[in-house]
Amino acid sequence: MQLLLLINSLLILALILGLFSYVRKQRLRMIQAFNHLKLEWEEKAGGASFPGSAHHARLQQSIRRRWRKRAVARLKKDEASDQLAEITLVIPTHNRHSRLERSLSYYGRWNIKILVLDSTSVPYAKGIPGLVNYLHLPTLTFAEKASHAMSLVDTPYVLFSADDDFISVKGVLGALAYMRSNPGCASAQGWHAGFVIKNRMPCWSAGHLFAKSYRVKGENAAQRLAQQSTLYMNNFYALQRTAAAKDCFCRVLPAIPKEVFIRRPDLIEMGQAFCSVVWGDHVVLPMFWIGREAMAASLGHSASPHDDALQRSDFLMVLAKLGETLKEHFEEADASRCFEEAGQKIEQYGKSWYAGKIPNAGPVEVFMRKSSDLGALALMDDCIRKHVALYD
Repeated sequence: MQLLLLINSLLILALILGLFSYVRKQRLRMIQAFNHLKLEWEEKAGGASFPGSAHHARLQQSIRRRWRKRAVARLKKDEASDQLAEITLVIPTHNRHSRLERSLSYYGRWNIKILVLDSTSVPYAKGIPGLVNYLHLPTLTFAEKASHAMSLVDTPYVLFSADDDFISVKGVLGALAYMRSNPGCASAQGWHAGFVIKNRMPCWSAGHLFAKSYRVKGENAAQRLAQQSTLYMNNFYALQRTAAAKDCFCRVLPAIPKEVFIRRPDLIEMGQAFCSVVWGDHVVLPMFWIGREAMAASLGHSASPHDDALQRSDFLMVLAKLGETLKEHFEEADASRCFEEAGQKIEQYGKSWYAGKIPNAGPVEVFMRKSSDLGALALMDDCIRKHVALYD
């Protein structure tokens, strides 16, 4: 009798487990179907091309708003994450206090150390959020501000943000998780987008389309440098390991005369990018990273063509100095020769870039499909509109 009762109990338990498994599978299928439908709607967002009646269009907009609202709520929780305490955010600024005000409004909610290095002649007069260390350094150049900032950083990771940039907190936490799991990675970032202000509203587009799945990974510094210079991707505003960034800004770049970087500020970014890959891998992860306002005065718009003799001399000097100061990372390879070849490759890359042969700008929908990416874009939009008086 007891054996019979035991068998019956086991049969009932097996039936319950089977039913639970069936219900779980059905639930997963429903979620997958809904996510597939959501992606289709996001791909056709806001367009008349969406199939169906006006009711379907309204339903699409309603669900899109709900997903975005939930994503924004999750991102606001991420902004308070204790993991951000491992990172110092550095914001260099010069003669753009209006953009700095907007930037502090955006980053001021984050649970992160913030260093502001302001070389404007007049100090910033608005309020400073609690975790922000504001330094008024009117006599320093951009390279000197970066060096001074790195001398103060005491966290394992560092993140630079221009005063006209917005970086996604979801992207930062994703890069942090990746770099924790991959100690050979020196820097990580995600996809780029840019915006211009038209009629006091941001108009977005995707940037650096060639870098959608970009990775610089090699067994040694020579291999990584060759990869980076063949298809160059700026990683100045990526999440960086502090050890690599300190070496770059406090030892390597200060060995170059500051007049070179005053004439060619674009060479600061190139020098940092090369330093970074000498130290380790650089990856672009499949997630939204940065929204950047297109401004003529930004560092990224200051690159000069290499047709002038002095400018080319500066370019070659930077490469030579990098070869001298980073030679200990190259083991059996000739560092000077590696940087000479890198210079030739990046010049060829520059010609292809200016000839329009490298995919760059496109519709923002190319990247923005995840709800977290759309939520990040919504937070940036809100901040831009909140400070709309800046654009009058």
